[in-house]
Amino acid sequence: MQGDVLDEVDVARAAKDCQLIVHGVNFPYDQWLPHMENATRNIVKAAASAKAMVLFPGNVYGLKPVYNVPLDESHPNGPISPKGELRVRIEQLLQDLVREHPGSRVIILRSNSYFGPTVRNSYVDSFFANAAQGKTINAVGSLDVAHDMVFMPDLARAAVDLLNAMTPENSNAFEVVNFRGHVEPTMRGFLERVSAAAVRLNPDRPKPSIRRVPDPLIWFLGWFKGEVHALREMMYLHKNSLQLGDAKLRRYLPDFRLTPIDEAIESTLKSYSTRPRRD
Repeated sequence: MQGDVLDEVDVARAAKDCQLIVHGVNFPYDQWLPHMENATRNIVKAAASAKAMVLFPGNVYGLKPVYNVPLDESHPNGPISPKGELRVRIEQLLQDLVREHPGSRVIILRSNSYFGPTVRNSYVDSFFANAAQGKTINAVGSLDVAHDMVFMPDLARAAVDLLNAMTPENSNAFEVVNFRGHVEPTMRGFLERVSAAAVRLNPDRPKPSIRRVPDPLIWFLGWFKGEVHALREMMYLHKNSLQLGDAKLRRYLPDFRLTPIDEAIESTLKSYSTRPRRD
């Protein structure tokens, strides 16, 4: 079925007779306003009409920044950027769905930065696409703080498992569940793993070096590239370590295990041979 998520009629038609809607819609960073909010409004209307459950991949942009300690689901919102304010509004739309339509259910699976064989954006491409070609890995923010990196297949697997584990009898109509990915002691340590994996996969190529992109260059490029301009307001998340705790997820999924980090990184690097970086 083809359609436009910004077209209310198309979304309603797609959702007809569905029991579950996965709100996996995304737009380029610089197009989040106004498209993400408008798309969510259409999804909420469709879910209410179809009486469908909604699964939404949340992020950390709307949270009040507190660093270096794992934050649980009770941690309050306190956005300090326009994109954070947008994410709070989106989640409020989902809360309103449950409040205004008894019987509706929403699960927000909150996580941090994604990587994986299907993830393509300027942030991860600067790591994995460059490393896969033996080029310098470009990083933003601080290399000396921990950063939560989420392997997308792990997140997808957890989402499916939670849908089976969370029932109306053991959960609320509106639930937020944190997902904690791979958290190396420093971002440099994660990127060193990427560099080492690139050498294992292509031993004839030089080991990719790691370079921190200077903040003034990011500021300058932001005048010419919309996605870089949008990144500037989120730099606080790359200069500090905002982490999620996943005790709640572990209560529902006590046997859940992350894919080993080097296996996840190698899988991602290999994918760039058949699915190159996003243009």
